[in-house]
Amino acid sequence: MADRFAVIGLARSREAWFAELTRWADAAVAPIDFVKCLSSDEARAVLATGRPVSALLIDAGLPRFDRDLVTHARAFDTAVVLIGRHDSLDPEALGCAARLDPDFTRDDLVEILGRVARTVGPAAVRSPG
Repeated sequence: MADRFAVIGLARSREAWFAELTRWADAAVAPIDFVKCLSSDEARAVLATGRPVSALLIDAGLPRFDRDLVTHARAFDTAVVLIGRHDSLDPEALGCAARLDPDFTRDDLVEILGRVARTVGPAAVRSPG
């Protein structure tokens, strides 16, 4: 099995990109293992498991942007990608490696991950339940 990206997503549950990423991971359409998180605390808990994580995707539309989570992810050698069109949030100033529009394609995702994140091997992270 080819190397994959282990990806954590942090967004509101009804975000279209969040659901699409889940479908891509479940159908093996993209080389990712995906864990959905609805809070910063959940994302921190996944990072703290000690399993390698390639990238943390954070929705720019969340009510509060958690800069401490970005710092925490980077301490685990995890790239942070901002998802959204919010011009008021500068990804670089926030410590993010890149930005993707929320209507990104599978190819857009794979290209960004290939540029800013590391692969972690087969089946690195599994979503609980």
